[in-house]
Amino acid sequence: MMSYNMNVNPPMQMTLSSCSNYLLSKLENTTTSESQSQPKGKSETPGQTCIKCNTWQTLDQFETYVRTTCSSTYTRNKCHTCRKEDSRTLRLAKKQAPPKPTACDLCGRDDKPLVLDHDHDTAKFRGWLCTNCNTGLGKFGDTIEGLEQALQYLKNHYETTN
Repeated sequence: MMSYNMNVNPPMQMTLSSCSNYLLSKLENTTTSESQSQPKGKSETPGQTCIKCNTWQTLDQFETYVRTTCSSTYTRNKCHTCRKEDSRTLRLAKKQAPPKPTACDLCGRDDKPLVLDHDHDTAKFRGWLCTNCNTGLGKFGDTIEGLEQALQYLKNHYETTN
């Protein structure tokens, strides 16, 4: 996720709406040095590369939001088109999903909220996971190879310490 730290220090009594407008006006004044690698030959308009479609686009193609603390403005890392596609994929996966169980399909814990886990390429439902397990899979790239590398790393550690 791209962050724009513009050394903003708005007045404490500023409303969220006015804070948002203030920060968005600051964002419009950013330079290309703050944007991700802009292809040569492009205009001097700030932009970034979408992490999904891997295309450089101007910032108006990305959702911008303000943290409620009004200290920073953030730009999402996926463009509007890719975010819409992701929403459609998730809706399709939810239609295929069985009812939520009472415990995580991976770790078995029943004290954490469950979220829908799905294949991001095919939209196929995989299971209901607690937030920890779902985030953990994502951190390893949602791939068997990523998890195998982590497993080997842990095995190597335990072999050298025992």
